[in-house]
Amino acid sequence: MEKPRPTIASFLRDNGYRTGMVGKWHLGLGYRREDGTPSKGWADADLTKPLADGPTDHGFDFFYGISRSHPTSGPGGKHPSGADQQRGPGWIHNRRIVGATGNGKELDGSYVLEKIGPTLHAKAFDFLRSATASKKPFFLYFASPANHTPHTPCKSMAGRKVAGASQHVDGRPTGSKRLDFIHENDVQVGLLLDFLQRAADPRRPGHKLLDNTLFIFASDNGAENRSKTATGPLRSNKGSTYEGGHRIPFFASWPAGKLGDGRPKTPGRTSTRLLALNDLFATFAQILGKALPDLSKGEIGAEDSTSQLAALRGEACPPRPPVFPNDHNEASKKNSEQRAVVAVRSNACPLKGQWKLFLDHRFALEGELHPTELYNLETDQFEQRNLLNDPAAKPALDFLLKEATKARGDKGSSRP
Repeated sequence: MEKPRPTIASFLRDNGYRTGMVGKWHLGLGYRREDGTPSKGWADADLTKPLADGPTDHGFDFFYGISRSHPTSGPGGKHPSGADQQRGPGWIHNRRIVGATGNGKELDGSYVLEKIGPTLHAKAFDFLRSATASKKPFFLYFASPANHTPHTPCKSMAGRKVAGASQHVDGRPTGSKRLDFIHENDVQVGLLLDFLQRAADPRRPGHKLLDNTLFIFASDNGAENRSKTATGPLRSNKGSTYEGGHRIPFFASWPAGKLGDGRPKTPGRTSTRLLALNDLFATFAQILGKALPDLSKGEIGAEDSTSQLAALRGEACPPRPPVFPNDHNEASKKNSEQRAVVAVRSNACPLKGQWKLFLDHRFALEGELHPTELYNLETDQFEQRNLLNDPAAKPALDFLLKEATKARGDKGSSRP
């Protein structure tokens, strides 16, 4: 990520927030050589030197976490941690690689897969206690690796049993490490909510933090498990441009902001509105009453972000501009550049329905429009009936191609 590009964290920090992140970064790290200059990569990196580029260079005041998915962020007890290990740097605190020993890439053994959950919990609470000691608002991004393979649930977290504690709806133990790992995620979320329910809000005497905290729970991609018990009525799974690859749950609560009442027993409101995680940038900007980067003046940032504040509150609002899901492997040479498929998804077509157009790899790589598939998800959620050559669907095809033209290339944008 280029350093000048604003992120949600940098935007909030610039507007008076204290910002913190714990967990999985997965946006690339820059290391340094022994002489302190930026390294070319992992091979010539000196792990005892502070990072040249990481989360604290992109808006976060505090970071404690891992470089990417938990099995590939460090030896973790599953692989030897010698001077030539290639797994990763293990724990990172701001710019410091916590386990660096000075013996090549060898780590000190502090990075253990089954202890990741409790460590992240502890560091998140360190940030929260520090952040709530002042009247400055805060933003915490908690990116848990729980649910990701391999399934490595911890024994317990903050006194709550995790391994062996997951249950079916009827109360029977599942006996499943995978479901225990999902339970670990549930425990993490529950502990965060408990803290917000107990802690007093230093900015609003007489209120708890939960009342004026926008709490969001979501995922970053579809189910990794290919079974239909995981993907349900959707085609394909993680990594795919089909709905099973990226359609995810999104939960939000903010009682003081007229988004729920903060009470667990109150039924939630369900919306089928089109939403993308990048919409959080514009949504937060509207909450703060701050302008997004002005694209007409050459500024960068939030190019495809649309505020969802009205929709989250259940208010009437026009359809969202298109979203552009892409193949998880993008243009990986290992998998062939033809994997770089992009879809154009919109509920605003002149034809009734929820339309989705697939473009082949030349859109991502060269900005060219070569459609391959067209579906109406309103009547074909499983994406089985390709309507690309159906004359009746041509108005939807023409609309989606026009929208793709606006968004293509480095200068493109779907933001109005």
